[in-house]
Amino acid sequence: VYEGAIAPWRTEKMGEWLTPLIKNGIRFDFPIHRPYEDLTDAQKELLFDTILKNPTCYERISTGLNHLSEKNADFFETVLSQPEYADKVAIGLGVLTKMAPSPKVKENYTIWVRSWAKNIDDLISFIKYLEAQKLCSPSIVSSVLSINLPIKSLTLLAQKLWYAELLNQDNLDLIVRNVKQGNLDMLLSKCTKLAEYCQLNQKNFEHLLAFPEIELSKLQRIEDSGDSMGITD
Repeated sequence: VYEGAIAPWRTEKMGEWLTPLIKNGIRFDFPIHRPYEDLTDAQKELLFDTILKNPTCYERISTGLNHLSEKNADFFETVLSQPEYADKVAIGLGVLTKMAPSPKVKENYTIWVRSWAKNIDDLISFIKYLEAQKLCSPSIVSSVLSINLPIKSLTLLAQKLWYAELLNQDNLDLIVRNVKQGNLDMLLSKCTKLAEYCQLNQKNFEHLLAFPEIELSKLQRIEDSGDSMGITD
């Protein structure tokens, strides 16, 4: 490839497509100095399906690679299935690498991106929100990436907990361990309702995690005096 194996790239104009591959090939283990006949099927597919047939996606991939500060083959393998989000995938990886440097975080991110690439902006916002609250750790980020939850709803829930002074590492761990995808919006809705009545406290929050379908009227708020009072929805 480096010496002109791809005929269209020998011209001055089309040679613009060769330059990014030469510049970034080493960062995702593409062998630009290997004879074309010795390339793997996956590498040939990259050349013809991802680059020659879809230059717009290739441009996004090249842009994405420029956001990375280190060699990362996993990134490239991931964006081959989501090339239209390549630049965002790389930006997200850069944010995670900076905030929660951990091999497990990268591994879970690679898996998460394959299903949720279009939601990367929401993920970045969530991670930055946790960082602002000094709650961004490799373990919690890795856990969030490993569960199949809508990140935007998770961010809104975290904000509700922050206003109620309940946003902490323990409660984030509780959410990750106990909330299922179908229950997150229900939990968010009920926490929002409790917050409106100034009754979103630790006990009620734990009740909702344990019994997501419980009616708010059955929850009880424990007063400092030890008395209890029913909550009406």
